[in-house]
Amino acid sequence: MKASLQTTTIVITHDMGVARRLADRVAVMYAGRVVEEGPAKDVLSGTLELKHPYTHGLLLYAIPSAGDIREKRRLAVIEGDVPDLSRLPPGCQFAERCGMKPARREALCTEEEPGLDAPVPGHRVRCWRHLRHPSEATA
Repeated sequence: MKASLQTTTIVITHDMGVARRLADRVAVMYAGRVVEEGPAKDVLSGTLELKHPYTHGLLLYAIPSAGDIREKRRLAVIEGDVPDLSRLPPGCQFAERCGMKPARREALCTEEEPGLDAPVPGHRVRCWRHLRHPSEATA
């Protein structure tokens, strides 16, 4: 339909399955900011290493497996609290909930907000670890 009408459709969802089926490109938002954006197949796959930690958490925790459903297991959660949007802390808004080991989290993560930059063409990520050390980002 979008091709025949030459239109663009924006779908807002927490359902990764819906995003996979409908989207050509995906923007993942956290605390009102885009933290990752790129082709849906890259952002929503488990294979691309350049994932924002929030995107990684959504893919890891937000999609139940057949075993989870069959055994009625609760979904895992991303630990911590969403920041108060009226008083955002300095730095990366996800820093306090980031699943990276604190020893690997850089001081810069809580001091200055990273830009939404493209470590690879067509895929943008807002994460100091990816921007400064892309080869170590998922190690």
